[in-house]
Order: sequence, then C-alpha cells, then structure tokens
Amino acid sequence: MWKLRDIFYDAEDVIDDFKCEAVRKQVVNHPNITFKDVIGRDVDKENIIDLLMKPSEGLDVPVIPMIWICVSEEFDLTRLLKLMIHSINKGEQCDDSTVEALQTCLRSLLNDKKFLLVLDDVWNENQARWIELRDLLRSMGGLSQSKIIVTTRSLKVASIMSSIRPYELKVLPHEDCLILFTKWAFNDGDDRQYPNLMRIGEEIVKKCKGVPLVVRTLGSLLFMKTDESDRISVRDNEIWKLEHAENEILPVLKLSYNHLPSHLQRCFAVMSLYKKDSIYYSDKVIQFWMENGLLEHSKQKQEWVDVGGRYLNELLSRCVTKRV
Repeated sequence: MWKLRDIFYDAEDVIDDFKCEAVRKQVVNHPNITFKDVIGRDVDKENIIDLLMKPSEGLDVPVIPMIWICVSEEFDLTRLLKLMIHSINKGEQCDDSTVEALQTCLRSLLNDKKFLLVLDDVWNENQARWIELRDLLRSMGGLSQSKIIVTTRSLKVASIMSSIRPYELKVLPHEDCLILFTKWAFNDGDDRQYPNLMRIGEEIVKKCKGVPLVVRTLGSLLFMKTDESDRISVRDNEIWKLEHAENEILPVLKLSYNHLPSHLQRCFAVMSLYKKDSIYYSDKVIQFWMENGLLEHSKQKQEWVDVGGRYLNELLSRCVTKRV
C-alpha cells in the first residue's frame, strides 16, 4: 500500500534528482551516458543527459538524499535513526549513540536539505511512536519540502500515519500472475511441453488471489517437477481452507518449507535466529552452518564452504531467501 498518492510525481522528481549524482559521477570516467541510466519521464531524459554532459551546468543539479529503511515490526526510534544515518552514509559509526547524538548526526548529514524518506513494511500501530519520529524530523528543518512514503499491509497503520487518503495497491491480474508462475515453475519453453501441468498450474494461480509473492513462492516450489501429483498436492492442500489474517503469506511459506529437503530445513530454521529483514553476508551464514554441524558431507569431496554455497543457492532458487 503506497501512501501519499497525491505526491507521487513529486517523489519521482526527488528520485530523479538523487539519481543525477550517480550519473554525474559517471560522466567523469565514462563520457557516454545511456538513456536507461536516468530515471524519470521520457520527455525529460534527453534534457537531463544534455545537462550532465556539460560539467559547468551539471554542477548546478541539486542532489537530494533518498533514505530507504525496512521498518518491519520493531518501530524503535533509536534503531530507525541509525538505519536512516546508515542509509545516507554507510561509513558513519553510531552504534552506541543516544537519541540526541543520533539526531545531531542526522541533522548534519541532511544539512537542512529536503529529502525522500521511505518507511517500508511498517506494522507499528502505536500512534505515539510515529508522532515521536515525526516530531523529531520536523525539528531538524527541511521536512516541510520533504516527502515521506510508507508501505504497509495494515489499514490501521495507514490511518495512523497518513495525512491524506492512502493508496491501495490492486492485486496482480490473473494473466500476469500466470506469466509469473510460468517463469518460476518452468524452464523457458517447457510449459508448452506439459499442457496438463499448465492446466493444474492455472488452478493454483487462481487460489493465489493476485499476491505476487505467493505466486512466485509456489512457482519456485514446483520448478522442474513434472509429476502431476506434485502440483495436485499443492492445489488441493489444506492451507487453502484456512482463514488467513494479515499474514496470509505465512501458510504458503510454511508449505514451501515443508517441501524442503531435511538438510535445507535445518539450515533455514536456524536463520530464524537472525533479525528480520537484516542483511547478512553469505560467508558468515555458511560459517555459522559449519560451526553448528548443519552441512552434510559431500560424496564429491567438496570443500565445506562449497557445500554451504550450494545449500544457499538452493534456498535462493526456492525463494525462501533473497539476494540483495
């Protein structure tokens, strides 16, 4: 659900300005800028490129910080400030700072500039916490011309945080869902070789109710499985009879987990010890698996790190983890 529908074009303009800095730096080393390097409306792209190709004029292009953070369930002011600072300057050290120190650091980074703040996947229903963050941002200056976009699956969250009517994303059309499912469930062209599997797949897609993550998860679950019974078991599974609350994706993810081989189930289960939506390096994850004896000995005499890499790639291919 994208909030602040009325400022959509303003937000796009802010993103355009932010992108200019990266493209302008490219001019120094790469004299040729392609059309796809610039984000924005097509009618403006050529003018932007022409401007950036003239250093004397391009220096006047404003650069506006875009701050994107995944909020999730933990709407803690100190944590959010640290994420915002890290989003602007990844080299900034602020692990042990107080709220006051973090506010000072953020103010110096923004320097009274307008900015675009994206608060992604918000679940906080405590209005006081949102007001605390909003008032803190107001005290730093620049907020009057800045934009804040919030994404959430909760109408209650939207009503708490919005200053205007929220914009609700529509579900993905059935035809697009079917294309997405086919992409993940078959190799290129294989769908034409298995019309019966496609027929069952279409029935599965209808049950996904237009939610892309559900479609992709089930498609990856059935990838390269050419036995009709595999698809029938998914189509007729009991999960479709459950009353789903806000987290309607969870039963489908549980189904995907149940179909993992036992060695992957163990490795995936221990990843629940990590914080949600945090980024971890693959070598650290593999090292953790190794230290806890979760990797099975390979008959091909592979190094343990290679076995762990293979496990991680399998989890990625099944859409239960994501590469960033």
